[in-house]
Amino acid sequence: MKVPYLLCVGMLAAATATVNIQAQNPPALAGSTLPAGMFSTLGIQIVDQNQNPVRLACVYWQGMNGDDGTLSNLTTPLNGYQANVNAIAAVGFNCIRVDINNISLYDSGTALFLNMLDMVVAAVGSAGLRIIIVDHDNEGNFGTNDNFSNDCAAQ
Repeated sequence: MKVPYLLCVGMLAAATATVNIQAQNPPALAGSTLPAGMFSTLGIQIVDQNQNPVRLACVYWQGMNGDDGTLSNLTTPLNGYQANVNAIAAVGFNCIRVDINNISLYDSGTALFLNMLDMVVAAVGSAGLRIIIVDHDNEGNFGTNDNFSNDCAAQ
């Protein structure tokens, strides 16, 4: 029983080390595996404009849904939007999901918020990836619960 467990732990450690090395020193950008044009759905399948199935491999970039509306990890371990997006592309993802909140569109930081959103969209586009922007909530926080998974059930 220990051999399969140790094998799994070893494989996980090797995969983590490989991703970490590639994220710190990403190779030249690989071509996007997603076709150009708009996507839609056909039954339970996401399809391209020719109705060919596409597969999204997304990573979540947190932060724009918080109180301050700024993306996390813009300066470490990599500096800037493009460096972060290039590292995401280098390890095989083809899209990035960003959550936003409505309150950021109506407060004193709206211009900064929209500028940040424009910059991440431009970086994603130049790397040949797609972006999914999710209007996550109205408040810009996680509610009153420490474990915010119960917040939606309370409403």
